[in-house]
Amino acid sequence: MYLSLSDRPTSSAEPRQTGGRVSRTVVTLGIVSLLTDISSESVSAILPLYLTAVVGLSPVAYGLIDGLYQGVSSLVRIAAGWAADRTDRPQPVALAGYAMSAVARIGLIFAGGFGTISAAISLDRVGKGVRTAPRDAMIAASSDPAHLGRSFGVHRALDTIGATLGPLLAFVILWRIADGYDTVLVVSLGFAVLGVATMACFVPFRTGAVRRTAPRRSE
Repeated sequence: MYLSLSDRPTSSAEPRQTGGRVSRTVVTLGIVSLLTDISSESVSAILPLYLTAVVGLSPVAYGLIDGLYQGVSSLVRIAAGWAADRTDRPQPVALAGYAMSAVARIGLIFAGGFGTISAAISLDRVGKGVRTAPRDAMIAASSDPAHLGRSFGVHRALDTIGATLGPLLAFVILWRIADGYDTVLVVSLGFAVLGVATMACFVPFRTGAVRRTAPRRSE
């Protein structure tokens, strides 16, 4: 007779959920992504107008900044994933990425030229690259392998809701407040800080290490 396989967490982190339920960690990470996407997409929606009409950058300068906005994060994803695996602590790595994006929001509020704006946007994209791989690792480690698609689907749904609400929020602010670009940036910072606080307070510090015992034959 064979003993059944069992999953044993190697730390005090939340165990994998069974029975098709989505774990609390996955839902919390989804809420963090929702808040962060409201923050980032509200800025993305107004960025072309803000940089050209308010800051006074030329279309060429905006094109260079947009290239940074789209490409920088890919340079750090592999390193962030390696660091999360190496330390077996993906939460601090992901938290650092979310914190970078929050700091970038502060930079955008006070930035007034091409150099400072480029630095703030680069920091935001580096933060996105840093947090992506460890966040996905935490989702996988906190989920029942038989329902991994459901966990990623729930997270993606919350992420998409945030990406939808962000531009709506920005344009509502601009509709209600003339030249309310600074207000959008401040509100964006608020949502980013909420995301960082949720990540720091409600996501287990060590989520990923789960080992599976080998089957043994009873005598």
